[in-house]
Amino acid sequence: MVHPRNEFEKKLTEVTNFIDGPIVLFYAMPPTVNIVAALGARVTSIESIGCSILLGCSTRASLGADDATPVNIGFRDITALTLFKGSPERYRKLYSEIRMAPIEAVDLNCFIYIQRTVLSKLAEQLGLQHEAEEYRRLAGETIEGIRRHMWDSETGFCYDVLEEDHKLIRVKSPAAFTTMYAEVASRKQAEKLLEHPLSPREFWTRFPLPTVSADDLGYDPRGYWRGRSWINYVWFTYQGLKRYGFKEEARRLAEKVLDTMASGPNCNENYDTSTRQPLGAPDFGWSTLTLSFLADFPTSAVEDR
Repeated sequence: MVHPRNEFEKKLTEVTNFIDGPIVLFYAMPPTVNIVAALGARVTSIESIGCSILLGCSTRASLGADDATPVNIGFRDITALTLFKGSPERYRKLYSEIRMAPIEAVDLNCFIYIQRTVLSKLAEQLGLQHEAEEYRRLAGETIEGIRRHMWDSETGFCYDVLEEDHKLIRVKSPAAFTTMYAEVASRKQAEKLLEHPLSPREFWTRFPLPTVSADDLGYDPRGYWRGRSWINYVWFTYQGLKRYGFKEEARRLAEKVLDTMASGPNCNENYDTSTRQPLGAPDFGWSTLTLSFLADFPTSAVEDR
């Protein structure tokens, strides 16, 4: 509802006039399901131009009855779908299983690098030299791929890429900072990355590290993976900053998060990055990661908080 008419409708508007997750467009070829695109709260228009399908999307749900939400309310965007229309059989063959295709994610690749490094060390301890060498080789390929294809020297940032041609998807997210957590970033890259997490126009919001940079057109401070902040990515960033010796920046990040969580106290799944309002599930498991921050603070500082 855009214009609630009474107190009941006002309260109803507060809890229903937003949506926690995007519409997901997918195609199914049993036994597999492939995600094509994550869209807004609703699709407002659809056009076919050449080999592309253009979808108009809005982040505001239409949940009213007599007072349906206009299409010009909320964040709007146009999503172009071209990959599958141009050569559907080719892409069915390429993406015949459930995975992140056609995207290669920077954070996932960092975690794969860690996994392969750990497996190599375990194999070596077990006397499996051939397997140790193979996982070492794979880890080396992964770190080389991240540095070569996902790093953009012009903006000093790491981005997800398209799997097919490694074209950068220029949407800034805190996933880039997992390159420091995994110690994948070179020293020079880490120094450039340091310019971003404490930048007020990007990630230094009232509750820091929105899942999409605040200067992105799609940023929504309470949008589900479109601008809320999740503690697990705060933790990855905090640890990454420490591993490259940026201890003061890590301390500032931890203090800003702890101040909000201690004021409740609260330990929610995620947070509105413009108001600091706790969102999502309460008493959420991985949000207790912030307790590990306290180990790095002097006892007197913790008591003062």
